[in-house]
Amino acid sequence: MKKLYLDSRDLIDLVSHDVPVSPAALGRLLEAEHWALVYSFANICEVVVVNDLPETRRRLQVLDRLPHTHIVAPPILRCKEFRQAVDAFETGGSAQPIDPFVAHWHQTYVYPGQPDYQKMPASYPLADQVLPLAICNPDVCRNLPQHASLFQQAVNEDRMVTDPVRRSRERFEGGVKVALVNCRLSVPSTRLTKFAKWIRDDPTRCPGWRVFTEAYLQFCANVGDQVERGDIPDLSHIACLPYVDAITLDRRMAEYCRAAALKLKEQDPSLTHADRVFKNAGAWLQSI
Repeated sequence: MKKLYLDSRDLIDLVSHDVPVSPAALGRLLEAEHWALVYSFANICEVVVVNDLPETRRRLQVLDRLPHTHIVAPPILRCKEFRQAVDAFETGGSAQPIDPFVAHWHQTYVYPGQPDYQKMPASYPLADQVLPLAICNPDVCRNLPQHASLFQQAVNEDRMVTDPVRRSRERFEGGVKVALVNCRLSVPSTRLTKFAKWIRDDPTRCPGWRVFTEAYLQFCANVGDQVERGDIPDLSHIACLPYVDAITLDRRMAEYCRAAALKLKEQDPSLTHADRVFKNAGAWLQSI
Protein backbone atom coordinates (compact mmCIF):
# COMPACT_ATOMS: atom_id res chain seq x y z
CA MET A 1 0.00 0.00 0.00
CA LYS A 2 1.49 3.35 -1.07
CA LYS A 3 1.26 6.27 1.31
CA LEU A 4 0.17 9.85 0.52
CA TYR A 5 0.78 12.59 3.08
CA LEU A 6 -1.43 15.62 2.45
CA ASP A 7 -0.67 18.78 4.39
CA SER A 8 -3.51 20.42 6.30
CA ARG A 9 -4.28 22.89 3.52
CA ASP A 10 -5.02 20.03 1.13
CA LEU A 11 -7.05 18.12 3.73
CA ILE A 12 -9.18 21.21 4.40
CA ASP A 13 -9.64 21.89 0.67
CA LEU A 14 -10.71 18.29 0.22
CA VAL A 15 -13.30 18.12 3.00
CA SER A 16 -14.61 21.70 2.68
CA HIS A 17 -14.38 22.53 -1.02
CA ASP A 18 -14.15 19.19 -2.90
CA VAL A 19 -10.71 20.27 -4.18
CA PRO A 20 -9.19 18.76 -6.25
CA VAL A 21 -12.02 16.18 -6.21
CA SER A 22 -14.73 15.17 -3.78
CA PRO A 23 -13.72 13.00 -0.81
CA ALA A 24 -15.80 10.15 -2.22
CA ALA A 25 -14.01 10.37 -5.56
CA LEU A 26 -10.62 10.49 -3.88
CA GLY A 27 -11.54 7.50 -1.74
CA ARG A 28 -12.42 5.46 -4.81
CA LEU A 29 -9.16 6.45 -6.48
CA LEU A 30 -7.07 5.62 -3.43
CA GLU A 31 -8.64 2.17 -3.18
CA ALA A 32 -8.28 1.48 -6.89
CA GLU A 33 -4.63 2.55 -6.98
CA HIS A 34 -3.74 1.01 -3.60
CA TRP A 35 -2.89 4.24 -1.79
CA ALA A 36 -3.66 5.36 1.76
CA LEU A 37 -3.63 8.83 3.24
CA VAL A 38 -1.24 9.48 6.12
CA TYR A 39 -2.60 11.37 9.11
CA SER A 40 -0.20 12.93 11.58
CA PHE A 41 -0.65 14.91 14.76
CA ALA A 42 0.04 18.13 12.83
CA ASN A 43 -2.07 17.76 9.71
CA ILE A 44 -5.11 16.52 11.65
CA CYS A 45 -4.74 19.11 14.40
CA GLU A 46 -4.74 21.90 11.82
CA VAL A 47 -8.03 20.61 10.40
CA VAL A 48 -9.66 21.44 13.74
CA VAL A 49 -11.82 24.57 13.93
CA VAL A 50 -11.54 25.33 17.63
CA ASN A 51 -14.61 27.62 17.68
CA ASP A 52 -16.76 25.30 15.58
CA LEU A 53 -16.72 21.80 17.00
CA PRO A 54 -19.65 20.52 14.89
CA GLU A 55 -17.72 21.47 11.72
CA THR A 56 -14.62 19.86 13.19
CA ARG A 57 -16.54 16.63 13.79
CA ARG A 58 -17.91 16.70 10.24
CA ARG A 59 -14.44 17.15 8.75
CA LEU A 60 -12.98 14.36 10.83
CA GLN A 61 -15.82 12.00 9.98
CA VAL A 62 -15.19 12.59 6.28
CA LEU A 63 -11.47 11.92 6.70
CA ASP A 64 -12.15 8.82 8.77
CA ARG A 65 -14.04 7.25 5.87
CA LEU A 66 -11.01 7.47 3.56
CA PRO A 67 -8.28 4.80 3.43
CA HIS A 68 -5.66 5.98 5.90
CA THR A 69 -2.93 5.23 8.38
CA HIS A 70 -1.17 7.33 11.04
CA ILE A 71 2.43 8.43 11.51
CA VAL A 72 4.01 9.42 14.81
CA ALA A 73 4.84 13.05 15.55
CA PRO A 74 8.38 14.30 14.74
CA PRO A 75 9.69 14.18 18.35
CA ILE A 76 8.72 10.51 18.60
CA LEU A 77 9.91 9.81 15.07
CA ARG A 78 13.28 11.33 15.92
CA CYS A 79 13.61 9.21 19.05
CA LYS A 80 12.72 6.03 17.17
CA GLU A 81 15.36 6.84 14.56
CA PHE A 82 18.07 7.67 17.07
CA ARG A 83 17.31 4.64 19.24
CA GLN A 84 17.78 2.38 16.23
CA ALA A 85 20.89 4.32 15.17
CA VAL A 86 22.51 4.00 18.59
CA ASP A 87 21.84 0.26 18.66
CA ALA A 88 23.30 -0.19 15.17
CA PHE A 89 26.34 1.96 15.94
CA GLU A 90 27.11 0.21 19.21
CA THR A 91 26.73 -3.29 17.76
CA GLY A 92 28.47 -2.54 14.47
CA GLY A 93 25.37 -3.40 12.48
CA SER A 94 23.73 -1.48 9.67
CA ALA A 95 21.00 1.06 10.27
CA GLN A 96 17.60 -0.47 9.60
CA PRO A 97 14.45 1.45 8.66
CA ILE A 98 12.08 2.08 11.54
CA ASP A 99 8.31 1.65 11.41
CA PRO A 100 6.81 5.07 12.27
CA PHE A 101 3.20 4.07 11.67
CA VAL A 102 0.59 3.42 14.35
CA ALA A 103 -2.98 2.18 14.27
CA HIS A 104 -4.75 5.19 15.81
CA TRP A 105 -4.39 8.97 15.77
CA HIS A 106 -4.05 9.41 19.53
CA GLN A 107 -0.97 7.16 19.39
CA THR A 108 0.84 9.68 17.16
CA TYR A 109 1.81 11.75 20.20
CA VAL A 110 2.21 9.02 22.83
CA TYR A 111 5.82 8.05 23.49
CA PRO A 112 6.66 4.33 23.58
CA GLY A 113 6.13 2.97 27.05
CA GLN A 114 3.58 5.62 28.02
CA PRO A 115 -0.09 4.71 28.47
CA ASP A 116 -2.35 5.70 25.61
CA TYR A 117 -4.13 9.03 26.06
CA GLN A 118 -7.15 8.35 28.28
CA LYS A 119 -6.62 4.66 27.38
CA MET A 120 -8.83 5.20 24.34
CA PRO A 121 -10.16 1.91 22.98
CA ALA A 122 -9.37 1.01 19.40
CA SER A 123 -13.05 1.32 18.50
CA TYR A 124 -13.06 5.12 18.97
CA PRO A 125 -13.55 6.94 15.65
CA LEU A 126 -11.12 9.67 14.65
CA ALA A 127 -13.39 12.49 15.76
CA ASP A 128 -13.67 11.05 19.27
CA GLN A 129 -9.90 10.86 19.54
CA VAL A 130 -9.32 14.44 18.39
CA LEU A 131 -12.19 16.37 19.98
CA PRO A 132 -11.21 15.76 23.64
CA LEU A 133 -7.84 17.34 22.92
CA ALA A 134 -9.43 20.22 21.00
CA ILE A 135 -11.82 20.90 23.88
CA CYS A 136 -9.43 20.48 26.81
CA ASN A 137 -6.31 21.97 25.23
CA PRO A 138 -7.41 24.06 22.23
CA ASP A 139 -4.16 26.03 21.98
CA VAL A 140 -2.45 22.85 20.80
CA CYS A 141 -4.50 23.15 17.62
CA ARG A 142 -3.76 26.84 17.02
CA ASN A 143 -0.84 28.48 15.29
CA LEU A 144 -0.30 31.11 17.96
CA PRO A 145 1.75 34.27 17.31
CA GLN A 146 3.99 33.59 20.29
CA HIS A 147 5.02 30.24 18.82
CA ALA A 148 6.05 31.92 15.58
CA SER A 149 7.87 34.63 17.56
CA LEU A 150 9.94 32.08 19.50
CA PHE A 151 10.77 30.25 16.29
CA GLN A 152 11.79 33.50 14.62
CA GLN A 153 14.17 34.22 17.51
CA ALA A 154 15.81 30.82 17.05
CA VAL A 155 16.12 31.40 13.30
CA ASN A 156 17.57 34.88 13.85
CA GLU A 157 20.23 33.45 16.16
CA ASP A 158 21.19 30.85 13.58
CA ARG A 159 21.33 33.53 10.89
CA MET A 160 23.91 35.46 12.89
CA VAL A 161 26.55 33.03 11.63
CA THR A 162 27.50 32.06 8.10
CA ASP A 163 26.11 29.04 6.30
CA PRO A 164 29.46 27.17 6.51
CA VAL A 165 29.37 27.63 10.29
CA ARG A 166 25.78 26.38 10.48
CA ARG A 167 26.88 23.33 8.47
CA SER A 168 30.05 22.71 10.42
CA ARG A 169 30.97 19.40 11.99
CA GLU A 170 30.72 21.00 15.44
CA ARG A 171 27.19 22.26 14.83
CA PHE A 172 26.08 18.89 13.48
CA GLU A 173 27.58 17.12 16.48
CA GLY A 174 25.80 19.54 18.78
CA GLY A 175 22.49 18.75 17.09
CA VAL A 176 23.09 15.03 17.53
CA LYS A 177 23.91 15.55 21.20
CA VAL A 178 20.70 17.53 21.76
CA ALA A 179 18.66 14.81 20.04
CA LEU A 180 20.22 12.12 22.23
CA VAL A 181 19.50 14.09 25.40
CA ASN A 182 15.90 14.81 24.38
CA CYS A 183 15.38 11.13 23.62
CA ARG A 184 17.06 10.01 26.85
CA LEU A 185 19.68 8.12 24.89
CA SER A 186 23.40 8.13 25.37
CA VAL A 187 26.61 7.42 23.54
CA PRO A 188 29.90 7.43 25.49
CA SER A 189 31.39 10.91 25.30
CA THR A 190 34.58 9.44 23.82
CA ARG A 191 32.54 8.08 20.91
CA LEU A 192 30.10 10.95 20.37
CA THR A 193 32.15 12.60 17.62
CA LYS A 194 32.48 9.28 15.80
CA PHE A 195 28.75 8.60 16.19
CA ALA A 196 27.84 12.03 14.82
CA LYS A 197 30.15 11.46 11.85
CA TRP A 198 28.55 8.03 11.31
CA ILE A 199 25.13 9.73 11.13
CA ARG A 200 26.40 12.54 8.90
CA ASP A 201 28.13 10.22 6.43
CA ASP A 202 24.92 8.42 5.43
CA PRO A 203 21.57 10.26 4.97
CA THR A 204 19.68 6.98 5.36
CA ARG A 205 20.64 7.02 9.05
CA CYS A 206 17.98 8.96 10.98
CA PRO A 207 16.47 9.95 7.61
CA GLY A 208 13.54 11.98 8.93
CA TRP A 209 15.78 14.00 11.22
CA ARG A 210 18.31 14.49 8.42
CA VAL A 211 15.85 15.84 5.84
CA PHE A 212 14.14 18.02 8.47
CA THR A 213 17.50 19.43 9.62
CA GLU A 214 18.61 20.08 6.05
CA ALA A 215 15.33 21.83 5.22
CA TYR A 216 15.79 24.04 8.30
CA LEU A 217 19.30 24.94 7.12
CA GLN A 218 17.90 25.82 3.70
CA PHE A 219 15.35 28.07 5.41
CA CYS A 220 18.01 29.78 7.52
CA ALA A 221 20.14 30.41 4.43
CA ASN A 222 17.29 32.40 2.85
CA VAL A 223 17.72 35.42 5.13
CA GLY A 224 14.93 37.37 3.44
CA ASP A 225 12.27 34.80 4.37
CA GLN A 226 10.63 35.53 7.70
CA VAL A 227 8.77 33.03 9.87
CA GLU A 228 5.04 32.73 9.30
CA ARG A 229 2.50 31.36 11.77
CA GLY A 230 2.08 27.99 10.09
CA ASP A 231 5.78 27.33 9.57
CA ILE A 232 6.28 25.13 12.63
CA PRO A 233 3.70 22.47 11.64
CA ASP A 234 4.63 22.89 7.96
CA LEU A 235 8.27 22.10 8.76
CA SER A 236 7.20 19.16 10.89
CA HIS A 237 5.55 17.56 7.84
CA ILE A 238 8.96 17.35 6.14
CA ALA A 239 10.28 14.80 8.64
CA CYS A 240 7.72 12.31 7.26
CA LEU A 241 9.09 12.48 3.71
CA PRO A 242 11.39 9.41 3.86
CA TYR A 243 8.48 7.24 5.02
CA VAL A 244 5.84 8.14 2.43
CA ASP A 245 5.53 7.76 -1.32
CA ALA A 246 4.23 11.29 -1.89
CA ILE A 247 3.82 14.42 0.18
CA THR A 248 2.19 17.79 -0.45
CA LEU A 249 3.56 20.99 1.05
CA ASP A 250 2.86 24.67 0.56
CA ARG A 251 5.02 26.45 -2.01
CA ARG A 252 7.71 27.74 0.39
CA MET A 253 8.11 24.51 2.31
CA ALA A 254 8.03 22.45 -0.87
CA GLU A 255 10.97 24.48 -2.17
CA TYR A 256 12.97 24.03 1.03
CA CYS A 257 12.07 20.35 1.14
CA ARG A 258 13.16 19.71 -2.45
CA ALA A 259 16.38 21.63 -1.92
CA ALA A 260 17.07 19.57 1.20
CA ALA A 261 16.32 16.32 -0.63
CA LEU A 262 18.61 17.24 -3.51
CA LYS A 263 21.39 18.20 -1.07
CA LEU A 264 21.14 14.78 0.58
CA LYS A 265 21.04 13.11 -2.83
CA GLU A 266 24.53 14.47 -3.42
CA GLN A 267 25.62 12.05 -0.68
CA ASP A 268 23.44 9.16 -1.79
CA PRO A 269 22.36 9.27 -5.47
CA SER A 270 19.81 6.51 -4.85
CA LEU A 271 17.58 8.80 -2.78
CA THR A 272 14.30 9.67 -4.49
CA HIS A 273 12.96 12.08 -1.85
CA ALA A 274 12.82 15.09 -4.18
CA ASP A 275 10.58 13.24 -6.64
CA ARG A 276 7.95 12.66 -3.96
CA VAL A 277 7.27 16.34 -3.16
CA PHE A 278 4.18 17.97 -4.70
CA LYS A 279 2.80 21.51 -4.44
CA ASN A 280 -0.77 20.31 -3.82
CA ALA A 281 -3.10 17.32 -4.12
CA GLY A 282 -4.02 18.28 -7.68
CA ALA A 283 -0.39 18.03 -8.76
CA TRP A 284 -0.14 14.60 -7.17
CA LEU A 285 -3.32 13.48 -8.98
CA GLN A 286 -1.79 14.49 -12.29
CA SER A 287 1.28 12.38 -11.57
CA ILE A 288 -0.43 9.02 -11.06
